[in-house]
Amino acid sequence: AVTYENRLLSSVDISDDVYDAIMAGMLEASESGTAASVFASYPVKVASKTGSAQTGLSSDNAVFVCCAPYDEPEVAVVVIVEQGGQGALVGSVAKDVLDQYFFGASSSEAVADNTLVE
Repeated sequence: AVTYENRLLSSVDISDDVYDAIMAGMLEASESGTAASVFASYPVKVASKTGSAQTGLSSDNAVFVCCAPYDEPEVAVVVIVEQGGQGALVGSVAKDVLDQYFFGASSSEAVADNTLVE
């Protein structure tokens, strides 16, 4: 297995008030906003942001960003789906990554492609 060392590539100098405001808004997105359908009842508090990047084509690129746990983030996930529409539509991909990270969901639990899941 390949092992990687953590290293800080860059940082942004913002005040605690600004950081807290950003994180509070991202938590709201997960609990009652655009990502609530995926994370409102998730057992770990998740801060998230949904979005779309206009392409000039028939469908925008979907963007979803999150980190967890909310109080002491230790993992960040970014999902970008070309012509995926809205970011809220791809939040479930980030949830799958978080499931693996926090709960070790095995690949044997994965659902086959093109399978409808309720």
